[in-house]
Amino acid sequence: MSDTLLEVHEVSKTFTLGSRKTLIAVENVSFGVEQNSICVLLGPSGCGKSTVLRMIAGLETATDGRVALGGKAVTGPGQDRGCWCWSVYEAPTLTFARTHTHTHTHTHTHTQATTKEMSGRRT
Repeated sequence: MSDTLLEVHEVSKTFTLGSRKTLIAVENVSFGVEQNSICVLLGPSGCGKSTVLRMIAGLETATDGRVALGGKAVTGPGQDRGCWCWSVYEAPTLTFARTHTHTHTHTHTHTQATTKEMSGRRT
């Protein structure tokens, strides 16, 4: 028996732009994530990382291929999974404490005072 919890198999996603144009956002992506492991999607801006995550979350459907969680096809959002998106805004004095984290239900931003306190930086 396989320990694969999440399977993304030959997944592609194409968006229709107007009546004659299409955009291939993701093409033929495959990977598996085993139980109790960590997976990281890395790539340049615009390569399809967020689109793959949205398909795993059930917020987008794959044009081709299969996304399965626990052996069951992902056909829409479910209470058995969620997304946590992390955005880092570039700044000359960027520290870990100055990042902004976002979820679908809550946004938390450190205040300037908290940031200075956490980073030990004084101005």
